[in-house]
Amino acid sequence: MKIIMTGQGKEFFFLCRRFLEKGYNVTLICKDENEGKKLFRDLKISVIEGDPCDIQTLKHAGAEIADVFLAMSENDHDNLISCQISANRFGLPRVIALANDPENVEIFEKLGVKAFSITSIIASLIEERTATDNILNLQPAARGLVNITEVKIHQNNPVINKPLRSLELPQNILIGIIVRNGKAIVPGGNNCLLAGDSVVLLSLPENHGKAIKFFSGENK
Repeated sequence: MKIIMTGQGKEFFFLCRRFLEKGYNVTLICKDENEGKKLFRDLKISVIEGDPCDIQTLKHAGAEIADVFLAMSENDHDNLISCQISANRFGLPRVIALANDPENVEIFEKLGVKAFSITSIIASLIEERTATDNILNLQPAARGLVNITEVKIHQNNPVINKPLRSLELPQNILIGIIVRNGKAIVPGGNNCLLAGDSVVLLSLPENHGKAIKFFSGENK
């Protein structure tokens, strides 16, 4: 696989190194001459000095035969334009841009450029950990065909004080037991969940994530 990359910084350097370790053919485009020399010296790969938004620079980097173009500069405008030129002028099948401003991700996508935001990724990881903290126990059953999960119900969770029959549960999820004040309750449709309860859920493995999100309050 041939990858053309443009950017700077430690994350950019480590990503380049990772691709090289996988045996990919990597070419870098650098605006800064000193940065380019340093990357050439440290990574021992082809480095093109120039503007990634310039057609001749992209051609010199091998855009006509590349598989992927990845733009990771600090300038969102440059990342967008260089990706658009790579896709429209050279027909690269995959162009990916870093959106330093997470609000630009949607704009990039509407303009035909796959985008990602480090800010959004970090926020998502934190939110994912918050949901995981609500899980008290996870046990596969029936030879892995079913997951049995105990989830804590915290204050301000939108499922609180609503009859179970009114909850729009994701498909293939059942509430098996409610644990309240150390006692187990076999629930019916009129039962309501309270803050401090935990629920024992039965779900198919492919619906496990939806079950956790629903009862951890992420669907509010």
